[in-house]
Amino acid sequence: FKRIARVYKYGWKQRNEIETEITFLNELHKCNIAVSSPIVNKHNNYICSINAPEGIRYIVLFEFIAGNCVRKLTTEQACSLGESTARMHLVSQNKNYG
Repeated sequence: FKRIARVYKYGWKQRNEIETEITFLNELHKCNIAVSSPIVNKHNNYICSINAPEGIRYIVLFEFIAGNCVRKLTTEQACSLGESTARMHLVSQNKNYG
């Protein structure tokens, strides 16, 4: 199956911010909200770090979700997006991921 590697720009996010993002995505996934879930590596970690010329950069592997870029939403798509956004808000309500 396909995977997507997100290579974080140097200095864009600290490691703890990426860990928070991963925790939140895993929580959404557990609640059956369609997200591209992070994948653990062979060392049972989500985050890999590399020594780039500019300094340490982080990489996280995600599952690939097929889809298309939609420039203008139909009414049905807009409703679906609104429902998904509301579900994400309900999952995160009264929780601290950081």
